[in-house]
Amino acid sequence: MSLNRERLFEGLPQVGGHPALDLMNTVEYRGRFEPGDRLNSLDRLLAWSEMAGLIDQDESRDLRRLASERPGNAERALRDIAHLREEARNALGARLNGKIDLKAMEFLRARVERAARGVRVMVDNDGISFKRGHEAGGFDELVDRIALSIENLFGLAGRELLRECEGENCDWLFFDRSRSRHRRWCHPGQCGNAARVRNFRARRSAAPAKKQD
Repeated sequence: MSLNRERLFEGLPQVGGHPALDLMNTVEYRGRFEPGDRLNSLDRLLAWSEMAGLIDQDESRDLRRLASERPGNAERALRDIAHLREEARNALGARLNGKIDLKAMEFLRARVERAARGVRVMVDNDGISFKRGHEAGGFDELVDRIALSIENLFGLAGRELLRECEGENCDWLFFDRSRSRHRRWCHPGQCGNAARVRNFRARRSAAPAKKQD
């Protein structure tokens, strides 16, 4: 996607290549002392979910109405989704390091199994294929949709090239679909530029000083 057409959420580019990766990347710089969590309110959660294609405008409006009637349900959904996000990040982080996070994987397995119970299978509009659907009648169903998106991601991660950004203090994840398969940064204009600036300064400071006449 060209830089002038990329999707932004709260100023953050959506560069993961999958909704569930972009979900994990809603935390800006986990490596810092105070990382910025962009899903820290209902408005942000629903805006991101709509951008990611997990809900539509009508569903977003209905969920806002439900939140006004039962704010406790919305707050619980925020916590549940943050928990899902971090356990998925832990599991993929372990995988990238050649390990298995059994605790994270068991949590995700149980949550995906619960979400799958509400799946409906429908005939698609073309009449010759099927699609899975999950009605968003409330916040529990939104959490279910996110859990199923994570399930889909983990299936793709076995076939696609998953990378972690090499930027300083950045742990964003993305599918490397570049032609060379050597993508190093989540975003060339942010972590990529910062790395180039650091390298330039390091080379300049290491260069021998010119002798004066």
